[in-house]
Amino acid sequence: MALLRTGRAVRNRARRTGTTVRTANPAYTSLTCPACGYVHPDNRKSRATFVCTSCGHGEHADTVGAKNTLARGMRAKGRGDLGANRSVKGQPA
Repeated sequence: MALLRTGRAVRNRARRTGTTVRTANPAYTSLTCPACGYVHPDNRKSRATFVCTSCGHGEHADTVGAKNTLARGMRAKGRGDLGANRSVKGQPA
């Protein structure tokens, strides 16, 4: 229920600021190699370590998950300045 409210809040805020919200399926983002695309549970050596068993690419597991999520389209793209009287963050100029 909290997730539903959070999603609604994000969409409402995006409408007010002219932002586009894109979503992506987060499944296997921390098990997928961003270099070669190989997916396997053994790619996660520990909670923080990612090493691809196919190509050997290694980096922090959170970084791998973020790169894969971004590649799948889960990002918000802003339109920049909204005018002299209103900032992108909705704060007074």
